[in-house]
Amino acid sequence: MNRITHIGHDSFPGPVSSDDLFDGFGSGFQGGEDAGEMDLTFHAGYGGDAHVFAPPKYEPRYAYPLIVYLQSREESTDDFFYQMDQISSQNYLGVEIDSRQLQDASTTARLLQVVETTVKSVASYYNVHSERIFVMGRREQANRAMDLVLTHPLQFAGFIAVDPQQRSLSRPLGQFRHLHHLRGLFQTNGPQKWIQDCGHLLHDAGIKVHINDVNKDASVRCEEDREYKAARLIDRFIMQSILETYLTRS
Repeated sequence: MNRITHIGHDSFPGPVSSDDLFDGFGSGFQGGEDAGEMDLTFHAGYGGDAHVFAPPKYEPRYAYPLIVYLQSREESTDDFFYQMDQISSQNYLGVEIDSRQLQDASTTARLLQVVETTVKSVASYYNVHSERIFVMGRREQANRAMDLVLTHPLQFAGFIAVDPQQRSLSRPLGQFRHLHHLRGLFQTNGPQKWIQDCGHLLHDAGIKVHINDVNKDASVRCEEDREYKAARLIDRFIMQSILETYLTRS
């Protein structure tokens, strides 16, 4: 059955700031009394499954940023839920698209159809902020996340590319006039010159690009430290993107 599965929590309050970035700004959003753990399914409208990570004490009056996660072949849904919880158990909605479905969506155009259908299904149940949709992937799916956002910039707020695979980048200038609102995050384990070059190219095209080498942090001493630090940097990146957009429009 084509379905979206919803997983929620009931042990934390509603959306909060990242490292006090929104000190007081988001304090009015608190979890409702009726919010709790959910495990619901409905038809997603395409040939595959998607899993939704819901914030604890989900607050329907708050329009949540959405992380669309493209599952790599090496990852499981448990990995997705763990990673979302590490990024923030409170600030975002997340939806994972299964790697088998991504294999069938071999072109960027087909991938866009899958992502749009998934987002629409999530938005029919949850309050999704339509201008705060970030596409995220690891390894080969990191490249696809970046390609998707750069090819269709008006549909997304940015991309998060974790350990992307090295290759040339030829897409960003194709939608030059529509790239200036985008944010991009490259997250690596060690310096990579091609990512630096790619970041400069995207910056010249008008995109605000962040490159995080997790191994540079002196506090990272083991794999658990690395995973935690990487997740916190993703949270900060998204929250800073939201804050910058908010201040620009104020």
